[in-house]
Amino acid sequence: MIGKSAKDKGPISITEALQILNKRKEENKELTYEQDSALKHATKFAIPAEKFKKLKQNLEDLKFLDEILIIKILDILPKNEMLLRQILAYSGKTLDDKQIESILNIIK
Repeated sequence: MIGKSAKDKGPISITEALQILNKRKEENKELTYEQDSALKHATKFAIPAEKFKKLKQNLEDLKFLDEILIIKILDILPKNEMLLRQILAYSGKTLDDKQIESILNIIK
């Protein structure tokens, strides 16, 4: 990828990466080793696009999460409060118990 520039810079989820890579593959463009590896990973771990959009919208409606944190939560889909708190701690955000509970209720 030497000499290539990014068209758009910003965070994307595994689900969005899967859509981009599948589109590129459908256009019969040859995938690089890194892109092929990313496609295999995304195929294994991505959630369906419709579910992703719905969950993302519901999390955005909470108004206390930023886009990067929403994407991180949706990529990992924590099953319990402890894992969600670890994700939040890694990003430097602390939330109260009600906010944690509302996030977990949305992603379950």
